[in-house]
Amino acid sequence: MNFQLIYLLLYCTAYLFLIYICELLHKRGVPSEYTRKLAHIVATLSVLPLYLLFPNREYMLILVIITFSILWTGSKRKKIKSINEVDRITHGAYLLPLGIGIAFLIACYANNENIYLISVSVLALSDPLAYWSGKFFAPIKSGKGKTLAGSGAFFSLFSPHHLFNINTSE
Repeated sequence: MNFQLIYLLLYCTAYLFLIYICELLHKRGVPSEYTRKLAHIVATLSVLPLYLLFPNREYMLILVIITFSILWTGSKRKKIKSINEVDRITHGAYLLPLGIGIAFLIACYANNENIYLISVSVLALSDPLAYWSGKFFAPIKSGKGKTLAGSGAFFSLFSPHHLFNINTSE
């Protein structure tokens, strides 16, 4: 039996369930900014084990294509309101799977799972951290509508200490 195919189907099912939960929360009055961040964090952190579960790159690429297609179609058709009904033009929802896929391919090419784990962790946490920091701590806006506190929180995850203090002696 092909366990990678089973993992792929389980992840797709879990991802659709996450969207369903976010849609239910949104219909009950939870703002889409909150359901969007919930989906972002849960979906992104849940793919961390995939580097180990999908040694064949093809299964990860299939998962990336499926999630990208669902999110892109939902965006273009004005569906999945819990993720797409925000007060700004954004492409992040459907570009996130592509970023995860690129991190996966780079890590596979370099044969270094740390590249994948760190990249996806930063993807999972930096955007929500920036949003919450900007919203609650210092609403001083820069020229593009971003807050200084949010931008600072976002870039704090990219500091050289975080990125280059990696034990690569494995």
